[in-house]
Amino acid sequence: QPHVDWTSSLGAYQSFGQQRLLSLELLVNGIQGSGVLFADQGLQVKWEQPVYRNWLLLELLAGHFWPRPDVLLARDSVWALGARLQMRF
Repeated sequence: QPHVDWTSSLGAYQSFGQQRLLSLELLVNGIQGSGVLFADQGLQVKWEQPVYRNWLLLELLAGHFWPRPDVLLARDSVWALGARLQMRF
């Protein structure tokens, strides 16, 4: 039996001009044969804006996720915080 991982997201995005973007996303993923419909599900908020001219962007994110990778484990509750710098050429 082939191993299949899948993921899906549904999001809403609001542009504030000048490469400033706010997003809210619902994320779900699963693993075929694990016995759990969603191995992970969560909500995530992102803010993106330039920090130097228009080619160096900063992304900040916060999220709350409920992972359950195996049917024998109870669904957990975890927070996520992150930051990323991206250079556009």
